[in-house]
Amino acid sequence: MDCETMWRLFLATGLPEAYSLYAHLREEAERAEESKTA
Repeated sequence: MDCETMWRLFLATGLPEAYSLYAHLREEAERAEESKTA
């Protein structure tokens, strides 16, 4: 599940858990990008 899908899920449900998961996945994606360039 990508970040856009998570964001849509959050908007559809309004669940804090959905946003937390989205934020967590986004952080992991950013870390992955940093490790690629490092």
